Amino acid sequence: MENAGNIGSRRREGKKYAVEDEALDRIAKEAEARLAQRRAARAEARELRLRELEKLQQDQENDEEKQFGTPTYPEPSPRSGVTGRTSVRTAGINSTGQYSRRSSEDSTTDESLPANVREMRAELKELDEKFRKAMITNAQLDNEKATLTYEVELMKDKYTELEETHTQLTKEHRKKCTEYEQLRKVSTKLQEEVKALRSLLQERDQLIQEYGLVVVGEDEENGEEVESEKEDVDDLSPRKIFVKKALISQEAAELLAKGAAKGSLDVRLKKFGEEKNDLEDQVRRLKLELEEEQNKNRRRENGLDYEKQSGPAGCSVHTL
Repeated sequence: MENAGNIGSRRREGKKYAVEDEALDRIAKEAEARLAQRRAARAEARELRLRELEKLQQDQENDEEKQFGTPTYPEPSPRSGVTGRTSVRTAGINSTGQYSRRSSEDSTTDESLPANVREMRAELKELDEKFRKAMITNAQLDNEKATLTYEVELMKDKYTELEETHTQLTKEHRKKCTEYEQLRKVSTKLQEEVKALRSLLQERDQLIQEYGLVVVGEDEENGEEVESEKEDVDDLSPRKIFVKKALISQEAAELLAKGAAKGSLDVRLKKFGEEKNDLEDQVRRLKLELEEEQNKNRRRENGLDYEKQSGPAGCSVHTL
């Protein structure tokens, strides 16, 4: 009954763990789906941001060309990187600065202009220089911004991969914890069963000692080897038969030790049975011989009695 209860409890626990595993798998699949959606949304947003940056850069270059009349440069490809855009922007700024400096120098050489015009030209030259420096700074900042944007996108990708790895590791950790709990419970039950079996063995030993019994067949093997009965010849291999243990009295153990000293308990009992049958046959033969002798003795006694009875009668007849 205890074994049946243990089996039923194990089945219930197995069903419980199966339901927990299904729930964990469903949660993990939903988390993976959400991560995939987030990653796709981030990729789409990244593409849109890159397109907007390229569009803004192209509009800015077109505005610069329209404002300063610089020659047009071929538009770089979307995947040409930050270096191509930087070189184009720097070349445009340098050409603009050179053009403004030449125009201002040409204008300053003309001394026939009034002082106000010369001051305005000097201010214009200073503003042109400041604008050129601002454009260079703006280009550098734009390059740094593009680099940082690229690094941010890389960090986002790494973060997404780490999130997926963390989810997978969490799932594996939960499975390992579930397996550990199952094994721990099984180990606890096995330890309890071992304790119960040890107590039963102690009770058995006490009963054996109280009634003076002896365990026979312990640490003994049948030396004979038998072939396994299989149809396949290649699988034929000899195997040893192990003897079962038995409880007998002390007198029976002494008889077994004196009679058949070799062999297993079955062999010894078989030999004792054969000897018993032989002795019974001898007893029956002796009984028959005894009965025959008794019958012979009876016949002899009957003959003597008859002679004794017939003796006096014969003498009287003879005398007559």
